[in-house]
Amino acid sequence: MLNSTAANTLDLNSNIQQHVGSLTGVAGSSVRLNGGSSGIWIGWDNTTHSYGGTISGAGTGGVNKV
Repeated sequence: MLNSTAANTLDLNSNIQQHVGSLTGVAGSSVRLNGGSSGIWIGWDNTTHSYGGTISGAGTGGVNKV
């Protein structure tokens, strides 16, 4: 699980595909998909959580729910 309890940033640079069990975070948290095929795959642990932050960027891998 990736859990951000403060305003933190997960910065995925070019061509990084990050796989996480779940994603939680408070307002002010962010995930940046910075170009190339960068993306994030969420849901490998089959749990439900809230994420109050932002996900942005130009990565073509996008946000994927498993």
